[in-house]
Amino acid sequence: MELKETIDKLLIESEGKLAIFLKDIDTDEVIYSLRSSERIVSASIIKVAIMLAMMEAIREGRFDLDQELFVSADDILYDTEVFTTPRPYRIEELLYWMIITSDNTATNILIKNLKMSYINEYIQGELNARDTVLRRYMLDFKARKDHENYSSQRDMCTIFGKLFKGEILNAKLREKCLTILHLQRAKDQLLRYVYAPVDLYHKTGELDYLNHDVGVLMTDKRRIYIGVSVFDCKTKDGDRKIVGKIGKAAIEHFIK
Repeated sequence: MELKETIDKLLIESEGKLAIFLKDIDTDEVIYSLRSSERIVSASIIKVAIMLAMMEAIREGRFDLDQELFVSADDILYDTEVFTTPRPYRIEELLYWMIITSDNTATNILIKNLKMSYINEYIQGELNARDTVLRRYMLDFKARKDHENYSSQRDMCTIFGKLFKGEILNAKLREKCLTILHLQRAKDQLLRYVYAPVDLYHKTGELDYLNHDVGVLMTDKRRIYIGVSVFDCKTKDGDRKIVGKIGKAAIEHFIK
């Protein structure tokens, strides 16, 4: 069975709406597309753009990976599994925690120091991601009523494509970004049903009634963007299983 047929059959199992985008980032071949241009609440996948914006500020000389930023007691959010003591932390460490465990405390410290306006200018300008916008801090539920963070599958593909094709930053900083993305610890979506080791550079995200997993699969011959979003779910926990089934089908198709 062809990949498209397999994914099409899986669509009926979803507990919500799906946005899916599969694309060869080197040839620009679109392999599968469903609601790929639809603007969706981004949850934590926007942290990839935040990481790239900080790396650009480092490239410009505004910051340094070894520079320390202070995390106060007031900065430490209830959901953190990393930050327990107020003290300075290296920017490099904050970037790692923001991506590999999706730590919201680390994210907010980076946003606060980098400034939301700078991040959005970088996203809209250098990344050319027009559907992507950062309007609030992580876990700011009061702000969320009127200001939400958004992206789309096409935007996330554009962002990953620029990183992988060397169109942004410099070689050292790009390599650092790839290292961080490859160390992603959340493996309950695209990798949920994949038992063999694969080279997936990705970021997950989830909020009530939605979840995402986006990234690039590297094989011996190709570099494939795989992005799946589930939104408007019937259940508050979202539907990570359908992302896992689509991820398994896509990954096994490209590494066979």
